Amino acid sequence: MRIICAAAFEPHPESPPVNTLPALAKGYVRFGSFNNYTKISDEVIALWGRILASLPQARLLLVAMGGDEAEFQLQLRARFERLSPTGGVSHRIDVMGKRPLRDFLSLFHQVDIALDPFPYGGGTTTLHTLWMGVPVVTLEGKSELARGTSGMLNACHLTDLVARSEEDYLRISVDLANTPLRLVDLRSQLRERLSNSFLGNAPLVTRSLEDGYIRMWADHVQRMNTSGTHRPSGSE
Repeated sequence: MRIICAAAFEPHPESPPVNTLPALAKGYVRFGSFNNYTKISDEVIALWGRILASLPQARLLLVAMGGDEAEFQLQLRARFERLSPTGGVSHRIDVMGKRPLRDFLSLFHQVDIALDPFPYGGGTTTLHTLWMGVPVVTLEGKSELARGTSGMLNACHLTDLVARSEEDYLRISVDLANTPLRLVDLRSQLRERLSNSFLGNAPLVTRSLEDGYIRMWADHVQRMNTSGTHRPSGSE
């Protein structure tokens, strides 16, 4: 038995407005990932390094616990130098520490495209990202934890941002970065897309859960009747 989704999204009541695409003023695309740093594996860094190598002007903003500390920043940039196939990208990695929620949401004003880690992708972070008008590129895996972001993108009719392989992830990211008009359109549409999807419809999600309970009870009763099992005498 499946329900329409695990939970509905309710945005922060003081969410900042969506801003214009930062790349228009800066002249380059800035990728971002604000997910839990433990999700960023060596494989993820290697692929992100390939994306940056394919876009010589692009930058990447990472937000992580401890990201304001110089030692953490040095270690992170060293990982990119060690794992990126071509190297030479660490100077384009910007690192910040965690922020209170409203300040965290304001950081999306600096990002044009979000990169989802794998195989453990984003959850609530993906929803915040879409709410702030930033499209997310994800690699769909086989487990539930590897398909969370792809499910959210599908709900917002953004299946073309869901990659099936690392090469696909690279292609989608680079193509999107080279299509500023699409980024402008997405930035203006994503909040409405999210609100109009079942992800932004709490009553619909609640009804789906209630229907699930009803179906589960009906299936239980049917199995009991089929097996000839009866409740003990005097039971209520």
